Amino acid sequence: MRLRPTCSDAAMRGVCSHLLLAAVLLLGTASGARADDLADCNGPVADKVEAACSAIIGDTARPVEERTKALSSRARFHIGRGNTDQALSDTDAALQLNPQFVQALIERGYLRQRKGSPDQARADFDRAIELEPKSPFGYLARGNLRADQRAWSDAIADYDQAINLRQDLPAARVGRARVYVETGKPDEALADVNVALAVNPNTPNAFYWRGQAYRRKGDVDHAIEDFSRAIARAPQTERNAYFNRAQLYSAKGDYARAIADFDKLLSFLPDNKEIQQQRQQAVAMQAELAKAGTAAPPP
Repeated sequence: MRLRPTCSDAAMRGVCSHLLLAAVLLLGTASGARADDLADCNGPVADKVEAACSAIIGDTARPVEERTKALSSRARFHIGRGNTDQALSDTDAALQLNPQFVQALIERGYLRQRKGSPDQARADFDRAIELEPKSPFGYLARGNLRADQRAWSDAIADYDQAINLRQDLPAARVGRARVYVETGKPDEALADVNVALAVNPNTPNAFYWRGQAYRRKGDVDHAIEDFSRAIARAPQTERNAYFNRAQLYSAKGDYARAIADFDKLLSFLPDNKEIQQQRQQAVAMQAELAKAGTAAPPP
């Protein structure tokens, strides 16, 4: 069976988790608390955030700075909910109030990247870096964009800068690990992911990319373990982990588990031809083993 090592696979293209999302949601929120609405607006992403931020935005008697930050916070709320258009509208409004608000520039760049406008996204990230060259978040955002564009050396340069500015930024470590995996440097990738997990065991995408690093090294069992950890943390979104784990189960001859993973993927992507074909191959191999009377490997 043909195996593919990364989330740039044709079957999975477009469903890889964006590393930038984690960075956007980590951006600093507004400080100060003049009223309950302000505290709620800048609190954890929850149902009350939208109403609190909207109350601040609609109160023209409030300082422009508070309304700008409220627009940015509501944008992050919408980003977390997957409401791209509403989030983009809020970032545009925030930047109309303050064109130099770096937080909103990074958020808008992320949204433009998601909507397929990489040049506009790059312009926002470049401007954010120009305004705050000592902040790691602009470099992280631009590094993720460059990695998506497969501009590996440029992405590494941005991740390096982000890490130099903030050693305990796990998203930058995972982003750089992705590039190391894609460029055939699994040991360097493992080192970065392990640092990220030491800082935050729940770092998004960390287990997925460590699984890819192990896969590159030919360590199938550890790769399966990490893909399983990724799935356990986000079973509805870790489609790449299901895909890679299914391929590795097939490589081990554990076709029942491979088929189960392909079935799960097809519940998300029922028309994906490559997943269908690989599932059919696994079914055919399982049938051949049964015909030959060969037992499947133990779990």
